[in-house]
Amino acid sequence: MPRNPRIFFPSQPVHLVKRGHNRNPIVFQKEDYHYFVQSLAKASHEHSVALHAWVLMTNHFHLLASPSTENSIPVLMQWLSGRFSRYFNIKYHRTGTLWDGRYHASLILTETYLLECYRYIELNPVRAGMVTSPGDYPWSSYRENAHGGVALTENDVRRQTEAGRPLTGKSDALQPDSDEKNHGNQHHYCSRRLVKGKMVTPHPLYMELSNDPERRYIEYRQFVDSKINQKAFDDITRGIDNNHAV
Repeated sequence: MPRNPRIFFPSQPVHLVKRGHNRNPIVFQKEDYHYFVQSLAKASHEHSVALHAWVLMTNHFHLLASPSTENSIPVLMQWLSGRFSRYFNIKYHRTGTLWDGRYHASLILTETYLLECYRYIELNPVRAGMVTSPGDYPWSSYRENAHGGVALTENDVRRQTEAGRPLTGKSDALQPDSDEKNHGNQHHYCSRRLVKGKMVTPHPLYMELSNDPERRYIEYRQFVDSKINQKAFDDITRGIDNNHAV
């Protein structure tokens, strides 16, 4: 049976999720996280996709992005998943698919759900019980959107490398999320290689939080910390599970 075609519109935000095959891990070591994030930055730049929010979990990743053309998203996802799959298979001496079929995509048509999708993505590690605060998880866009920083800061690098401890905030190791609990824990260490420029492009609705950057960061942090809109949360979940717009 042929798959339904996907239609993307220039500048229309879309929520994307891609999972490991059978929900198996797609990252194990520090180099895996670094390589994925660097690949994502390269992909969004080279394929003209504005990345608004992202998170890399142990066995899947989320992106909130706006394409410049109707083909930008498919090209980015094909390039990113192919590049990382080749890296992973070579490194771990394996063959076969790394990914669980086609990626999920949900257009964000409702303006009120745009920031909800930001929050949905960046709170993923908190919902999974990996950290108590989104700022404690370095493999997401939260530090850029909430503080104007980068995924990893010099202080993170210095603190964790000097102590010889995993970069996981308050936990001793990255804990598996609800989809990963049967796959065991892995320790991940940080490196200066990730302390580079910013990755996200703020969406106009995010910019409307305030004209003043510092005030905008405060407003965004307060929004993320506020009570979750359960209806929006459920609609976003159903949208991505069923590839429906919200």
